[in-house]
Amino acid sequence: MRRTGTFEDNFRRFFVLLLLFAVTAAFFNMIHGFLTALFLAAVFSALLYPLQRRTTHWFRGHERLAATAVVLFALIAVGIPLLSMLGMVAAEAVQVSTRVMPWIKEQMQGGSPLTGNLPDWVPFADELEPYRRTILEKLGQGVGAAGKFLVGSIPNLTQVTIAIGLDAFIMIYAMFFFLVEG
Repeated sequence: MRRTGTFEDNFRRFFVLLLLFAVTAAFFNMIHGFLTALFLAAVFSALLYPLQRRTTHWFRGHERLAATAVVLFALIAVGIPLLSMLGMVAAEAVQVSTRVMPWIKEQMQGGSPLTGNLPDWVPFADELEPYRRTILEKLGQGVGAAGKFLVGSIPNLTQVTIAIGLDAFIMIYAMFFFLVEG
């Protein structure tokens, strides 16, 4: 007859629990990046569920077709303004960068009004005049460093873009099933 609660039984239980916690921690470590996408999918699905019910009625009970229509509607309603805003920001950034570099080069080469005396609208122009060349050189170095930073951050930007695309796909995929299942 075996005694319950022996050291070996307690050790086995402890080991199984420890293994369970380790596997659970590893699982959450693997999916922690997707939890935000799933949470957002749940929130947006809850917000869109009244529209899902109406659309299901319009599609005569076809829940998957209605969920597809609701998800597409949400993508169009959010995606088009978001993409247009991002396009305007990108176009403005390109325009500013194409105008600033030639201006700084022009100032450095001396082919502008800043080669002589500083304009009257510059505060403390008299005090800054001896340092004009140094200021322009430092400004050029700053713009050059900013350009190097932007070029150096392109791989990181690519990784972030891919991660955002994957999270968006997971969110849309989960939204579809959340809407179908209610």
